[in-house]
Amino acid sequence: MKRKILEEVLSHRPDGLFYHYTNQKGLLGIIREKQIWATHTQYLNDAREFLHAVQMMRQLAGSRAGGETVRDLLDRVLPGLASINVCVASFSEVPDSLSQWRAYAPRGGFCIGIRGNRLADLAAAHQFFFAPCLYKRDQQEKLVHALIEQLEENIAGRTGQHAEQRSFPGGGLPAYAPILKDPAFFEEREWRIISRPQKCTGSRFDFREGNSMLIPFYRFPLECGTGPMPIEEIIVGPTPDPERSAQSIRSFLASQGLAEVKVNPSVVPYRDW
Repeated sequence: MKRKILEEVLSHRPDGLFYHYTNQKGLLGIIREKQIWATHTQYLNDAREFLHAVQMMRQLAGSRAGGETVRDLLDRVLPGLASINVCVASFSEVPDSLSQWRAYAPRGGFCIGIRGNRLADLAAAHQFFFAPCLYKRDQQEKLVHALIEQLEENIAGRTGQHAEQRSFPGGGLPAYAPILKDPAFFEEREWRIISRPQKCTGSRFDFREGNSMLIPFYRFPLECGTGPMPIEEIIVGPTPDPERSAQSIRSFLASQGLAEVKVNPSVVPYRDW
């Protein structure tokens, strides 16, 4: 049962379009470089995200027989988890969301629509996962209990670990922590591309300038083989001149060989944004 729970979370086959919110600089980089930046989980904008999963794991471990042993192990492995280079890129099922415009493109931006099954295929091709975030407490507890059982097996020295256990130190926590989200963000209906641990010397592992430190990230390619990028739609965020903004995007896309991509202005009134 534990293995089934863990495998199901990382093996969904999504349908429909999924949207990546970004600003103007982000859009230019994504289209020109044919890639999205997947940020190291320990350097996301909200540093509390990873702690949410850790706190749940500690809390639920304390309610189980032998839980102190699991909590002791967590205390030993947590300091080392920051050095495990797991990276994520975020997408939403919701297009043209006022709260997400404010959060991810506060000075104007775009959301890029990509078919979910294409994202899943790209993730699999690069040995990533594409999984939905869990917001409901009962779903989160079910997953965390499965992770605790996995840690207990590790403590007992049992064999037969499946691929995710072997690939992720710390009992799989770095892989699953990014999908345990605070219920307050439920309306975002977020999915995430999640990497396996990456070497900092890898050709796609890189660093960018942050507000107060360097931010590690992975250059996740949006193409596989010689086919075009799987972008189907771009929504122009709230702006005082939506039609002119949309036209400049259409011209830019045509210059990059993507003239078939649909471009639509946001229906969110600029005064609300």
